[in-house]
Amino acid sequence: MKNYSILFILLSFCLLPTAQSQKHDNFWLLGQGFSNTRSIISYLDFSFNPPQIDTLSIPKKFDLSFTNASISDEYGKLQCVSSGCSILNDDAEFIANSDSLNPGDGSGYCADYGFFELHQGLLFLPFPAHPGQYILVHPNTRKREKYPDELLYTIIDMNQNGGAGRVTKKNERVYQNNLSDMLTAVKHGNGRDWWVVVPQRESNTYCIFLVSPEGVSQPILQTIGSYQMGDFVSPAVFSPDGTLYARTNFVQGIAQVLYFDRCTGVFCCPSDLQFPVTHPGKNGSSGAAFSPNSRLLYVSTTTELFQYDMRARKIAPFKVADYDGFKTSFAATFYQQRLAPDGKIYMCCSNGINVVHVIHAPDRFGIACNFRQHDILLPKTYGVTLPNFPFYRLYDLQGSVCDTLGINTPSPEESLTWSISQETLRAWPNPSSTEMTLSIPPQVSDPLRIYDVMGRLVYELPFIRGGATLTLDVSTYPAGVYYATILDYKTFRHTTRLVVARGRD
Repeated sequence: MKNYSILFILLSFCLLPTAQSQKHDNFWLLGQGFSNTRSIISYLDFSFNPPQIDTLSIPKKFDLSFTNASISDEYGKLQCVSSGCSILNDDAEFIANSDSLNPGDGSGYCADYGFFELHQGLLFLPFPAHPGQYILVHPNTRKREKYPDELLYTIIDMNQNGGAGRVTKKNERVYQNNLSDMLTAVKHGNGRDWWVVVPQRESNTYCIFLVSPEGVSQPILQTIGSYQMGDFVSPAVFSPDGTLYARTNFVQGIAQVLYFDRCTGVFCCPSDLQFPVTHPGKNGSSGAAFSPNSRLLYVSTTTELFQYDMRARKIAPFKVADYDGFKTSFAATFYQQRLAPDGKIYMCCSNGINVVHVIHAPDRFGIACNFRQHDILLPKTYGVTLPNFPFYRLYDLQGSVCDTLGINTPSPEESLTWSISQETLRAWPNPSSTEMTLSIPPQVSDPLRIYDVMGRLVYELPFIRGGATLTLDVSTYPAGVYYATILDYKTFRHTTRLVVARGRD
């Protein structure tokens, strides 16, 4: 859809030894497709600053009102878009063999409406080490209901069919169980592969699997944190630096936050953040997004937007704004949030109208974040969701045990990725079977706490001295991975991974 000069392409290839541009989320299609003929829908193109706003014609009964995911190539040119029923290419034509996604009774939604009613139920990922190929992860509802009960994947090769693309593998099962509508992913610490995460429905058990050059791995299950209800119209999101995972629950007024290990793909250290709910126990919607520097978490209800400072000693919600009452055909109330390539957070409405809210300076505290309601007027009504994207501009976890591929984080001029703070809480020898020495950062304040991979507290030292070292006895710990965590006076959380190994008797 765009022409790129030969010079630009050559310059981009010069960046390959460090990292590519990874503009996979540059093109956002937003729109309803109820028409029996071709429909005209809105889009945002972040190849331009400010983003270009225009319309595109799509086939009849291809509706992005609810289930919506797309992916561009690393230079920002649209490749694939899906509503959960089929897949379009950049010419808005059906990709060969992309029909009949998600088989079973749930496919009746496709025949009737052209979409699945999953609000965060699709995700495109670049197929690692397979240029021009993409993996679509898609939970399926085998029964005609809202919630999915199996997880599938499909592979699209855009090199085939004269560049128009072809599905080469379809509806391959990853996992079968009741799942929530909270599908997301984060880059592996090697800077190439992807961890994909989806919670089980109304549960604190997570299905986690890896997408690598070999394909899709067998999932692992991890049970951690509190039991959550209300998995529909509630989001899950990773922080841009990949260290935090947040999952909201409008009904209970909880945003649960977990730490994530990008090397092993396991969670630790769960905590619950409360936010006020105007009508507890009633149906509603919530949204969530992290600021570009990963410090601030934004959580929205239908009518309120809150900000949390994740480095504060006592994390509490700050109300950024209340819904101002603006209406067109419906009320412009709050729903999903997405961090965009321009570093701003865009928020859709919980009703099908044609305006978008924008947080213009999400790294700033309080009302300085510059939240503007109904800031963008779209040419067409667009339904109730935004496209589901992971944060593509995350690269290797520098200095970690899994940083083995030589994929280096590019300079700030090349990416929105910011420097990941080096560990200042260190342990050695690591692994160990008897004891470890921990180096304590200066100016620490909170106790040292150690959690197992299930998030259970196994050790706490209430009083510690900053800048000192201490010896930790791990001789009675079962073999496995643990996490030590502590805060300093600057409210920066230090976390390090501990590996307890056991030799054979």
